[in-house]
Amino acid sequence: MYNILRTIIIIIILTIYFILIRKKINKITIAIGIFIGIILLFVLSLNPIERNFIGFNSVEDVVKYQYPTKLKEDEPTYMKEDGSALVMFKYETYPYLIEKENEKWRMCNSKIENMEEITIPSLSYNIIKVNSSKDNKAYILLESALDEKEIEEQQISDSNNSKFDMVECYKLHKSTYSVTFATVIDSNIENYKLYINGRTIKF
Repeated sequence: MYNILRTIIIIIILTIYFILIRKKINKITIAIGIFIGIILLFVLSLNPIERNFIGFNSVEDVVKYQYPTKLKEDEPTYMKEDGSALVMFKYETYPYLIEKENEKWRMCNSKIENMEEITIPSLSYNIIKVNSSKDNKAYILLESALDEKEIEEQQISDSNNSKFDMVECYKLHKSTYSVTFATVIDSNIENYKLYINGRTIKF
């Protein structure tokens, strides 16, 4: 339904366009029509028009509607709070933030606005912090490629005494695994610090 609706909107707009220029159809106007279609597809993908008038009862329902193709390829990992949730697909670079409005879960925009990212090559970690404005929660993700022994040796904590869980772990090749440690904190914590294997990281 998600893709069907976008296809219908694009067809309607392009039909109106070609009706208006029906007496001037040539290679240039056809090229312009194709360009308009591509731009519309891009804009509609980034900003779901249904977000303002369709609500869902669960985060899973949002994902089923918005990302049916991804669901066929991968079972996502969910981190849920009262007013927001983070959805992670195994082979996606960044997570998706889904938020609740008026007691209903809403579709997410492809681009997360309130996201910070820190890459630390010396620690082999990519750190992502995603803030939700709906419930003042911040999701902290620590992503790395580690072997089995290194996974057990990781020392991860923060200035908030949070508990870090290993939310994702899958084999990349041979004995190397893609691992994600995560926690959720209040986004208004000041001077927040992460401690990874003896190193201090500030946001």
